[in-house]
Amino acid sequence: MTPFLQIIHLSDFHFATQDEKFRIGQLRRALQRSRIKKSIQDFILHGLAGHDEFALRRLKRFFDRELSDSPWDALPTWIVNTGDHSTWGSPNAIASAHKLQSELAERPNVQVLDLFGNHDAWPGTFPLCASRHAIRLHRKMLRDQYFPGRHPSNILSASLPETSGKVVISSLNSVIHEKWRNFRAIGEVKEDFYQGEAPRAGTQLRQLEEVVSGWRNELKLLFVAAHHPVHDPEPSAFPIMKLRNAKEVADCVGTATGDAALTIFLAGHTHKLFPAIGQFPMSAECVNQEPLLSNQIQLINGTTMQENRLATNDIPNWPHILTVLRLYQNPNSPHSLSVVRQLAGRHLAQGRYTWLQSFGVNSRLQETLAVPTDKQR
Repeated sequence: MTPFLQIIHLSDFHFATQDEKFRIGQLRRALQRSRIKKSIQDFILHGLAGHDEFALRRLKRFFDRELSDSPWDALPTWIVNTGDHSTWGSPNAIASAHKLQSELAERPNVQVLDLFGNHDAWPGTFPLCASRHAIRLHRKMLRDQYFPGRHPSNILSASLPETSGKVVISSLNSVIHEKWRNFRAIGEVKEDFYQGEAPRAGTQLRQLEEVVSGWRNELKLLFVAAHHPVHDPEPSAFPIMKLRNAKEVADCVGTATGDAALTIFLAGHTHKLFPAIGQFPMSAECVNQEPLLSNQIQLINGTTMQENRLATNDIPNWPHILTVLRLYQNPNSPHSLSVVRQLAGRHLAQGRYTWLQSFGVNSRLQETLAVPTDKQR
């Protein structure tokens, strides 16, 4: 198999300033004195925790040590960050996250697709405590200084060697700048409002449909990145943590691609890896992820470096995670692709980032998804 593209999926850094971490310490002590259930306390504190200072330094070392080796040092690499760079949305915290990300992307052949999350839209305090004016001013700062790109126009593409085929990634903004919905971590993909400008004609989904339709003859694999997952692996009975128009997103992307390409949605937000280790699909036909269509798959990266405040984790003993997707072409069938998922993390949130190993085997974990050729569809 011939390697030709590497995608490094990061998410949920949750940077916080020292003052913000002090504020969380005060909240923790207040909760401990309260009669609130321990499970609810854990949920609150985990959602508000800042970044792990030790992970910050070790992530850069892992990139330098493990992700720049041959042949990947000479091949295209996309760093995809699906948001929540900060916990409270403060400019200093977001600036620190962007500084780290710039250092990770310093080497040649690297391009970055950067999204913000619902926490980045917090104006330095709980959304419920902020005025509409403060939220609007924060949105303007956020877009003017740190996330100026328009969605879904942030598009990267890579060519399959010796063919006209393309692998394409685009982004959707799912963050709602409204206090009640943001407080409940609810998302929606609609117009991409940019403070000071009127939204472009049509929703993001209509614009994405138009863009992707233009690639249809060459498109072999489409990645769509957003902060909120389209498929919710653990749907809550309560109106929290959801993408309000998930079915509309899946249907519109399906209309754009038709049967021409497999679509892989990349997201963060939940702080839990999905699919779990050992459940990565071998093909799209192996999964049923409502409301996704038969040629669509959801992948979620857990938090890359937030302090772990939960007693349990979906990856036992691996609170910090990053996903590396390596794409290969079959030289005997140039239009046939494989997507190999490899995972790296920090054992017990301590020490350095290392590659996760296969169960019972002293070798790096590698899970493979086959992308069918046109004849196989």
